[in-house]
Amino acid sequence: MNAIAKPSVAGHSGALVLGSNYRGLGVVRSLGRIGVTVWLVRSDQHRIAERPRYAARVLPWRTGRDEAKVAHLLELAARHGLDRWTLIPTDDETAALLARNLEALGQGSSSPRRAGRRCASPTTSA
Repeated sequence: MNAIAKPSVAGHSGALVLGSNYRGLGVVRSLGRIGVTVWLVRSDQHRIAERPRYAARVLPWRTGRDEAKVAHLLELAARHGLDRWTLIPTDDETAALLARNLEALGQGSSSPRRAGRRCASPTTSA
């Protein structure tokens, strides 16, 4: 039985997919099918990944400088209780953003993760 993923409760893990293009669609479907809670951040003009039943929630992406984008990710983590969620970029630009801002995103023990390393939430001291 394929159940629709439900939004996470604080303390549970999930995946925050950054990008709603065809790559994001593949990630959302693949993770959703195995029961991972997946939220999508629409980081481009493509909206194909917003439609799958496995995207429990679609959030907006902030345009502008790196600092604004990182602040937006941290604010989303704080507002929605996304500690221990995995950040999954779906394009080179977003992957580079995360790589350039590892220190700003932090590496706390109870925070969203990126590529095997932890990224801080505002409640975590790095």
